[in-house]
Amino acid sequence: MKLRITVPALRLPDRLRRTLQIPLSTLYISKNWVKELNIEYCVGDIVSKNQKCKYMIVDGKTHREKFEEKLSGYKIVNPRGTLSLNTLTILKAKRIRNLHVIGEEDLIVLGIGSEYKATIAYGQPYIGVVVVNSTPYWTTNIIKAFKPDIDVYE
Repeated sequence: MKLRITVPALRLPDRLRRTLQIPLSTLYISKNWVKELNIEYCVGDIVSKNQKCKYMIVDGKTHREKFEEKLSGYKIVNPRGTLSLNTLTILKAKRIRNLHVIGEEDLIVLGIGSEYKATIAYGQPYIGVVVVNSTPYWTTNIIKAFKPDIDVYE
């Protein structure tokens, strides 16, 4: 029997999907992964593995395929295509060193940026690493376009 979790979330509208696939800031292109940038937040498994970062957010997958078996950190549920209210609350409440996301971590970049002025690195699939110097004003304006939703995660 599968466990079903009801998750209040903000859902990415379809009209913003293509826009957010474009790098949000500086893109470091490399066939071999860019390594050892000094970053405050790393979002994504490969980026977290290859960069020097203070905070890591991973989901154990890369390109939707299993990446690593052993993940440590505070567990949060963040379904695909959403920014869960649980995630936003955890980001606001305290700075936890490692977050293990059950679901998908991609949009958490926006959640971090809405809370803190921070340097954030995330992977640009098949291309390299994007480094964003976020500000709460800029990121909050993007999140305002998201739609409230209740997601059932299994």
